Amino acid sequence: MFSSANNLLSAMIDNHLYFGNELGFDKVVWKRCLDVNDRELRKVRVGLSDEKRIVARDDIFDITVAAEVMAILCLAKDFEDLKRRLGNVVVGYRKDGSMITARDLKTLGLVYAVKPDVTNVPLTSEELNNLFTVSEVLNTLNVPVTNDTKNLDEVVASDISTHLALAEQYRRRAEYTKAAKEYQAVAQAKSDRRSKSEVYYEIAVMYLDAEEFDNAKSAAEIAIATDENDLTDTLPALIDYYTKRSNSATEQLETILKHNPYNKYAYKLLCKIYRDKHHENMLNVTIRKYGKTAGEEEQI
Repeated sequence: MFSSANNLLSAMIDNHLYFGNELGFDKVVWKRCLDVNDRELRKVRVGLSDEKRIVARDDIFDITVAAEVMAILCLAKDFEDLKRRLGNVVVGYRKDGSMITARDLKTLGLVYAVKPDVTNVPLTSEELNNLFTVSEVLNTLNVPVTNDTKNLDEVVASDISTHLALAEQYRRRAEYTKAAKEYQAVAQAKSDRRSKSEVYYEIAVMYLDAEEFDNAKSAAEIAIATDENDLTDTLPALIDYYTKRSNSATEQLETILKHNPYNKYAYKLLCKIYRDKHHENMLNVTIRKYGKTAGEEEQI
C-alpha cells in the first residue's frame, strides 16, 4: 500500500507534465519505489513511448522501506500531522529554483492510500465524508466552477463537489441565499447525521460572517437538531461571540469543556476569544487546563 501511495504521486507528476506542465517543472526529484531491492531499477529512463506529449526523463526506484512516504509515516505525530507532512513533500523544482510540493499538485488523495495501512482499519463511510475540509475537496477535484465563472446559475450541479464549489463561489460573491441552497444540496446527499450537521454548521458560520444573525440562528438550530456533537455544541457560544456577548460565550464554552475536556472546537474558540480580548491570564489558564486533552495551543 505504501508503494502504491508513493507511485501514485509519481504517476500524477508525469500526468501533470503530459497535460502541459502548468506548475513549471524543470526538475523532478520525487522517486518511485518497489518492495524488492532490484539493482537494475536504481536508475531508469521513463517516458519512452511514441506519444507526442510524453516527457522522457531519468527516474529512480528506491526500496519501499527507504521511501520518503515511509519516513513521513515514522515522523508523523497523528493523522492530521501525516496529512500536513504529505502535502509539504517537495516533488520538484522550477527554473527559478522555487519548490513544487505534493500539495501544489493537489494530491491529498495520497492520504486515502496510506491511512488503512497506518491504522490497520478500513476507512469508514463517515471518514470518507469528513476526511477533507471543503477547501481541500475543491483543491483535489477538478470541478467546473472557478473564480472566473461568470454566470454560476448556468452550472448544472450533479455531484457533491460541484455543489460545494458553487456554494463557495456564491459565498464569495455575497449571494448567501444561493450559497445556502447549494450547501443544503450537499447536506441532503450526505448519508450520516454528523456530516449533515457539519454542513448546516458551515451555513450558520457563513451567515454569521455576513451578520445575518436570524438566518445564522435558524441554520444553527437545524445543525443541532440533526446531530448533537462536539462541533454543534459550540454553536450557541459562537453566535454569542459574533453578536458581541463574549462573556456569555466564554461561560458556555467553559461549561462545555468542564463536562468534555476533549472538545477541541470549544477549546479553540475559547482560546480565540481570550486572545481577541487580550485576556492573557485566562488564555494561559485555559491552555494549562485543557491543552493536553483538547489540543495544544500552537495548533489553534
